[in-house]
Amino acid sequence: MKIFLDTADIEEIRTAARWGVLDGVTTNPTLYGKVGGSYDDVLVEICKLTPGPVSAEVVADDVEGMLREGRHFAKLAPNIVVLHDLETEVLAASIRHPRHVTEAAMLGSHICTLPFKVLQQMVHHPLTDKGIESFKQDWEKARAAAASKDAERSQEKAATH
Repeated sequence: MKIFLDTADIEEIRTAARWGVLDGVTTNPTLYGKVGGSYDDVLVEICKLTPGPVSAEVVADDVEGMLREGRHFAKLAPNIVVLHDLETEVLAASIRHPRHVTEAAMLGSHICTLPFKVLQQMVHHPLTDKGIESFKQDWEKARAAAASKDAERSQEKAATH
């Protein structure tokens, strides 16, 4: 299942892109309103950060206005796509918990768009965090044991020479 980030926050998108889990971005006027600036500039920056599709919702409420806005957005970047004869995919939205992502995948959704907060929750789990801490402790013990053996060998070598 593809993971889309539901935000207009450039830093959140940058972070998710660095994690290597970002397939696309969905945004809308409400999300854009939280970051401000030029909507076109925000969309262009988002499109630079993800090679995948970027959803840019129009605000017009009539067909001509929607087409005009959609065509304008489509000219901003090649990954903003408007009103083509494309195969459809099921996109699960309004995700508020990591469990919703799992459920959407199990129900066959092709795409899940979620807030950055939920993406962060997905990469942190108490058992995973505990496992990582245990691995780190085991690694340090193994390194200390190896260093101790190396020191013993060096001492033995020095004693025989």
